[in-house]
Amino acid sequence: MTIGISMIVRDAEHTIERALQSCTFASQIVVVDTGSKDATPHKVLRYGAELHFLTWRDDFSFARNYALGFMRTNWIVQLDADEYIENPEQWAKSIATIHDTHTIAGGRIQLGNVLESGESRHHHSYTRLFRNNRDFYYEGSIHEQIAPSIEKAGFVIETLPLSIIHVGYQENNQQKYERNARIIDAELVGNPDDPFLLYHAGNTAFALHNYTKAHEYYVKVHQSTQLSEEQQDIIRMRLAQIAIAQSDYAAAKQYMQNPSAYSEIEGLRQYLLGSVFAIEGHYADAIASLHNSRISSMVNRKNVAEFIQQLRTLI
Repeated sequence: MTIGISMIVRDAEHTIERALQSCTFASQIVVVDTGSKDATPHKVLRYGAELHFLTWRDDFSFARNYALGFMRTNWIVQLDADEYIENPEQWAKSIATIHDTHTIAGGRIQLGNVLESGESRHHHSYTRLFRNNRDFYYEGSIHEQIAPSIEKAGFVIETLPLSIIHVGYQENNQQKYERNARIIDAELVGNPDDPFLLYHAGNTAFALHNYTKAHEYYVKVHQSTQLSEEQQDIIRMRLAQIAIAQSDYAAAKQYMQNPSAYSEIEGLRQYLLGSVFAIEGHYADAIASLHNSRISSMVNRKNVAEFIQQLRTLI
C-alpha cells in the first residue's frame, strides 16, 4: 500500500512548508505550480517533492486532473498549500483498514477551518482520499469534486476518522475571493439556475462584502431541495446577517425562527439573535442567546464573553 499527495499551488511560500512537513506518511508528493512569483517552487524542491508547472486557466479541475497524471501510488490525498495533515501518524493505519476492501475507493476526511481568531474551527466532510484510478477525475471549474466520478464508477466512499486543517481564513483572501467570483460568474453563464453554483456565488459575494449581490444569489436557492439541510441553514444565517446590516430586524428574525440541527450553525443563529435582542433593548434575552451561542466555533467566544459583560451593565 502506497500513499501519495497531490497539490496545486501558487504563491504559497508562507504556508507550503507546514503542508509538506505534515506529509510524513507519503511516498510521493506531486506539486503543480500554476504561476508562483515568490519562493514557493524553491521550498517545494527543498522537501523533495516532484515539481511540475502549468499555466493557470481559471479551471481547478483541469489543474487537479493534470496533477493526477503524475501520481504512481495506490492512494492519493488531495492537499492544498494552506492546509496541513492533522495527526499524520494515524493516516497509514486508517487507510490500511479499507485498502483490501476493493468496493471502497474513496475516503471522506474532516476539514477543519481555523478562523480569523486563530482559535476556532468548524468542520465539514469532503472526499480528499481516493484510489489511483483513471476513471476518477475532478469536475467543476471551481469547488471541484472527485466524489461524483468515484460513485459513477460504482465504488463506495467511506468516512474515515482523519482530519486536514485549513488555515487560509487567517489571511486576507481578497484576491482569492475575487478569483473565485470570476470563475463562478463564468460558470453561471452556462448554468444560471444551478443551486450549487448559486450557493457558492452567494458565499463568495458575502465574503467580498457585496451584500446586495449575495442576497440576490441566496434568495434564489434558500429553499432549494437540491442543497443539503446544512447549506440551507447557512444561507438563512447569511440572509439574516444581511438583514441585520440593513437594520431590517424583523426580516432577520424571520430567517432565524427555526433552530438548526447543526450545533455550529445553531450557535451562530443564537449569536445573531442575541445581537438583535441587544439592539432592540431586550438585554436579558440577548444574554441568554449569547450564552447559547458558545456551542459553536463559528463565533469568537472571547468576544461573546465581553459582549455579555457589557450587556449586564445595562440591566
